[in-house]
Amino acid sequence: MTSLQETSESVAINRRNFVRAKIAIKMCGFFFEQGDDGSKAYTGGCFMCKSLDMSEGGMQIIHNGSLKPGDIVELRTKNAITFPKCLKCDQYYNMRSKIELQPLTVRVVWTQGGRCGLEYVNLSNFNRNVISKIVWQKHIEETRKEKQTKQ
Repeated sequence: MTSLQETSESVAINRRNFVRAKIAIKMCGFFFEQGDDGSKAYTGGCFMCKSLDMSEGGMQIIHNGSLKPGDIVELRTKNAITFPKCLKCDQYYNMRSKIELQPLTVRVVWTQGGRCGLEYVNLSNFNRNVISKIVWQKHIEETRKEKQTKQ
């Protein structure tokens, strides 16, 4: 066995394409049907959810168990909620977040109880920049904390 083979076999495989960080954001989720012209008809009601971690590729959330793999839903932070019925909702007033995103369209990749993994669908540049900034700031904080605890 050559040294090149030994080195390549000992390298750990990273299964993620993006840096992921623990970030908690409360959001409202909406079921919708998309028309041929790109318009959205909101159907099936709404649900509250909270992110557990995020990356530029997707996020993990906790929810009420109404999601299943393959579902496509829209998530909104408090700043992006504009529906009159939502503005009157009690849960709207309990939402607190310094993070402001445009509405996110996501696809459910996996579910496990009240948790699921989401993949962004056509992530806007604005949202990509906001998420990237937040994730990298959090990642740097966590890395610094780890280094300090090891010393």
